[in-house]
Amino acid sequence: MVDFDKLFLEKVVIHQVGNKVRDEGYKISKSMVPIEDNNLKIILEKYFLQLFVGKDTYKFHHDSDINLNEVYHFTKSVFENSALFYEQSINIVKHLYNSSDHPNIKSGDFYMVYFTDESNTTKVTGIFKAENKDTFLKVDEDGGNFSFSYEKGLNLKKIDKGCLVINTDHGSGYEVLIIDSSAKTDKSIAKYWEINFLNVIRYQNIDFKTKELLKINDEFSKKILEIELKKEPEKILEFKKKTYEYINENIEFDNKEFLEKVLPTIEDKNKYTEFKQKYEEKHNLQPIERFEVSKDTLQKSKQNIVSKMRLDTGVDLRITNFEYLEEGYDNDTGMKFLKIFYNLRK
Repeated sequence: MVDFDKLFLEKVVIHQVGNKVRDEGYKISKSMVPIEDNNLKIILEKYFLQLFVGKDTYKFHHDSDINLNEVYHFTKSVFENSALFYEQSINIVKHLYNSSDHPNIKSGDFYMVYFTDESNTTKVTGIFKAENKDTFLKVDEDGGNFSFSYEKGLNLKKIDKGCLVINTDHGSGYEVLIIDSSAKTDKSIAKYWEINFLNVIRYQNIDFKTKELLKINDEFSKKILEIELKKEPEKILEFKKKTYEYINENIEFDNKEFLEKVLPTIEDKNKYTEFKQKYEEKHNLQPIERFEVSKDTLQKSKQNIVSKMRLDTGVDLRITNFEYLEEGYDNDTGMKFLKIFYNLRK
């Protein structure tokens, strides 16, 4: 993933784009925006980049030829020759207008930006659309008296629609990050923005595959082991513990080896295989069979790996880390036990 802190804003242009169904047209700026105030430049860099941290990665797509994807083609020209930035911004805003063919799509301001790092190795093109403006109160002073006034402007903590195109994996369709502030999840991003305009699909790198594998295992434990098979809490805990240990201890995930080490019975193996296949089909994923595990993603997701156990002795447990947990059986009492290791804080 690109380090946003090392990027510098080089070029900005503003156009306006309307709704094609309502025949609102588009307005093209005569030139790029000069950014001479360094403070304004810093504010814009933060505004255009901050909300993309931690977002899933996509890539441009086309059924027959990636070069026929309009935004891919236009941004590729910019990466190859940044002098074409303004010219290609016009092509992109025209394409966005032609993609705005639903009556509910709002008109708005169109921004296109261009970033590079100090070595000019990493290049990023940003495409944004501001559909809504917030109201900001101002306090004015006139002759010793104070009063309120207001202005319409952009909320620096929100971007209506946006995407960053990063000049990596050129042959595979670049790395693309997208934002839609009206979407509650990544699955509900406006179709006209994700599909009609950008035409992107999920980029299934090791971070994405690791994250999806963790989701598959979590849903399997809830929907199949707990609800369908009605497994005992300790069996579900054992599955989660073994799952985490396998992924954490192995550099590479191998689905066949995973099934042998984690799931004890043929029924469990078959249930997992069936559930995993349905999940992959539902979410348009390539089969997750063998890949290098992203340890960074695993560590970030560790706090979300939660197991809740209600024991028959009146004890409730909420476990987020299985590394320091040991299970056993006490012959004297004929009961199972859990041993938890921790550091005593002074």
